[in-house]
Amino acid sequence: MTPTPNNPLGAKGIGESGTTGSACAVWNAVVDALRPFTPEKVWRAMPGEN
Repeated sequence: MTPTPNNPLGAKGIGESGTTGSACAVWNAVVDALRPFTPEKVWRAMPGEN
């Protein structure tokens, strides 16, 4: 670890910590939204394949 010269404590921030949870939340939302779409349902929904 390298201390920063920008403050008296040499401490650094962890600004990226707020973004780590959002990627998981988006991924879970997409998975939940697409769950009802099975390959068979998509195939049957295509025009001319009924």
